[in-house]
Formats: sequence, structure tokens, C-alpha cells
Amino acid sequence: GIQQGTTYYVWVAAIKNGLQGSYSIRRSARSFSASNASAPTNVMAIPLSGQVGIRVSWTVPPLPAGLPITGYSIQYKIRGSGLTYVTVTVGAGTTQRDITSLQSSTEYRIR
Repeated sequence: GIQQGTTYYVWVAAIKNGLQGSYSIRRSARSFSASNASAPTNVMAIPLSGQVGIRVSWTVPPLPAGLPITGYSIQYKIRGSGLTYVTVTVGAGTTQRDITSLQSSTEYRIR
């Protein structure tokens, strides 16, 4: 399979009636690495007015050359619980997300 952060080289040749033509010029491409994305900055969580919920907002992180952000992942759970994190994903153009239906007077861990 394709390995993250690896450069691959390709050549292409056409085949007609079982006969192969000349190969094209070599081209290269580097696969993306999951570790290339920096963490968002200025992350804030504020209570939602009139609801048991919060609004999480952030600033787009610095981008490595040629590697666009394709989305964000927010995780939360009741602090100190053995529960697994609930994961919410949003698209690249989003810099905030409301998380509702939380339990009143309960502390949550958000990452």
C-alpha cells in the first residue's frame, strides 16, 4: 500500500494491439502524512446562551506548503469518566462548532 510521507515515481506507456510504446517522462508525487497538520490555535470554548452546550472555536493553524486542511476533529467526554470520547468532525471551511445535549452541572474534557 501507499506509505504516508513517501515520494513515488511513475512512468506510463500506451499499449496497442499487445505492443507497448515508449514510456512517458518520469513524474513524482509525495503522499500526505497525517502528522503534517499543526494544531489549531486560539481554541476557545464558551457556554451557549439558553442551552446546555458550548461553542468551540479556533483559528486555522499554520499550513505546510502545499498541504491544505481538509477538516477538523473535536472530541469530548465527561471528565474523569471511563467513557470513550465522542468525535465530531467538521469541514475545512469551519472554525467553530456548537456541541449541545450536554449534561447540566457536569465537567467535560474537550480536545
